[in-house]
Amino acid sequence: MQEHMLFFVGTSLVLMGTFWIGVAFYNWIDRKKLFARHKIQANRYASEKQVKKAARLILKHQIFILLPLLFLTYPLFAQLGMNFSFQDWPPVWMIALQIVFFMLVEDFLFYWTHRILHRPNLYKKIHKVHHEFVTPTAIASLYAHPIEFIVANSLPVMAGPVLVALFGLNMHLGVLWIWLFIRVLETLDGHSGYNFRLWFPHKLIYGAGAKPHDEHHSKFNGNFASFFHHWDRIHGSELVVKPRAAAKKPTAQSRDADAVSVS
Repeated sequence: MQEHMLFFVGTSLVLMGTFWIGVAFYNWIDRKKLFARHKIQANRYASEKQVKKAARLILKHQIFILLPLLFLTYPLFAQLGMNFSFQDWPPVWMIALQIVFFMLVEDFLFYWTHRILHRPNLYKKIHKVHHEFVTPTAIASLYAHPIEFIVANSLPVMAGPVLVALFGLNMHLGVLWIWLFIRVLETLDGHSGYNFRLWFPHKLIYGAGAKPHDEHHSKFNGNFASFFHHWDRIHGSELVVKPRAAAKKPTAQSRDADAVSVS
């Protein structure tokens, strides 16, 4: 029972604490316009009404979907032999390799679930909620239909750790927390609307930062992956990111037309 509560409470705090502290930070710099020169869509910000609407929906999802999922996930990890001892960490090289593996697994699964959600029938019924934010902001990262919250935002993130545990490769609770911390920071950054250089390791590899996903929100098509670009490049869904000033806000009709063009 002690391990169950450690898993449930600790994992909940990492996910929700990192998210809401990050959202507060980005909302603060939005209001103060402290880093306007790094804004990808110049002089465009999400409205206060949008942000409050998103906050209400996300809290509902976290309470009624995320917390029950975490409570039910513990038996799976316990059965697979998760290491709960903070006196027995894996070596640093193994932690690093596991984190990279988690990134690759999540990126692959997110690419395909995200791309599938852009099919016409699924976009209009599910994914269109997330695309209410034409100008991304941090809180938009988890603003989604409940089905998307589970299938695209939750399952791909936990798939890598489950696989490591399944293969008996010393899945440590602390490493799970490190991974979740990184993933939340990455999605906040990707939706922030700011291009802060060298903010994440994947920027050292690809150099594009938050621009690809910002482009995805403004064009409603392409750039479906989370961490990396290779799946978009392989499958021809990569958008060329070009510098741009404030753009004309697209209509609902143009958003739907662009979004459903993916096959």
